[in-house]
Amino acid sequence: MKPSDFPSEPSFEAQSAAWIDGSLPERERAAFEAECQRRGISPEQAEADRQQARQLGGLLRRHAADANPPLPHPDFFNAQLLRQIQAETQRPEKAPSLWPLRRLVWGGLASLGAAALLFAGLILPSLHQPGPPPEYYAQILNAQTADSTISAVAMHSEEENVTVLWIDGLNYVPAEKAKN
Repeated sequence: MKPSDFPSEPSFEAQSAAWIDGSLPERERAAFEAECQRRGISPEQAEADRQQARQLGGLLRRHAADANPPLPHPDFFNAQLLRQIQAETQRPEKAPSLWPLRRLVWGGLASLGAAALLFAGLILPSLHQPGPPPEYYAQILNAQTADSTISAVAMHSEEENVTVLWIDGLNYVPAEKAKN
């Protein structure tokens, strides 16, 4: 907090603490006692509260030392606190960085590299056919007949590089009729 965050005049609670301790100047003490009467606090009640607060303070000072032993290394503790306070209060504002843009560029390049590896590993091998291309290419799409007595079976031999359509159940046709 900055000094400008605090009010210029002490609050009633701050004046009350100074009055109990006896550190309130005479002029302010008279104004404080008048404020107490305005708030409905009689001088006798205020004095009784003052005596009780002083009594409680004395008891706390006497017994607090026993309940709270001193820190084993107070300088270390204080130094840690000061470092933390300085780190929190003296953070310079950073200029805008191009790091998000760089990260985006590197991410894009990594994605392109991964896509290139996938293309080279999956697509290119399927396009490349080992060995010389065949002399002919045959593909049988449908080997069905309308006559149930005729059967058609397609066979392919990789070694011979040949495809045969075997048709069984046809009537014999002499070679001379087949040429016509």
